Amino acid sequence: MKTTFFPTTIFFLFITILFSSCNDEENLSKELVKVSILNNKEVTFTSMEIDVTITYQSENEIIERGIAWSTTPNPTIDNNTLTETANTFTSFITDLTVNTAYFFRAYITNSNGTVYSEEKSFKTLSFDNTRWKITTVYPDSNDYEIVSQVDFFEDGTTKFDELGTPGVYITYGSWSLNGNNLTYIWEGEDANSSTQVYTGVISDLRIQGTYTHIHRSDGPWSATPM
Repeated sequence: MKTTFFPTTIFFLFITILFSSCNDEENLSKELVKVSILNNKEVTFTSMEIDVTITYQSENEIIERGIAWSTTPNPTIDNNTLTETANTFTSFITDLTVNTAYFFRAYITNSNGTVYSEEKSFKTLSFDNTRWKITTVYPDSNDYEIVSQVDFFEDGTTKFDELGTPGVYITYGSWSLNGNNLTYIWEGEDANSSTQVYTGVISDLRIQGTYTHIHRSDGPWSATPM
């Protein structure tokens, strides 16, 4: 014997859930809520500062407010978030990846649900065609330092020039990035045949790491953009 009760029950359950969701959206739309991302104040290789303003007039208390972001469009609170305590704020977002586009939406949550701002997308700085001032420290020579200028070209090649004696010690090497991890081969493209190989991590506007040298002890190095 066939029955229609089960599919009918499922149908009415779906209608009830849909009606409930629509009510939440309708309740939010009746409240005076305006969430806006004003601009990005500062962008580095791995971080951003974003200004947000929220206009809110409702008897319902804000439970949470902040920024949601992702590398894919329409980020939600299920993605990366940074919560804030005021309706006008600047969010400092860190641990991003070099040369990567991110999508941002500000949000507020109250008892009726969550409402989002319009989406904006900002991109972290690219490492291509940048020039850096590199300080190499030699611990086995009483922490003697060499300061150099290194160009990192878009095609993966480099040019090294020691600043103490410009034009005298020039080498041509190569570089690669794995996320924010930089490998800089001082000479050529083969790390095994280069006198020095630098490895380091890019963070904000700085690089820090260690190098290997075929004739010296390993040591630290750091760099800032020029």
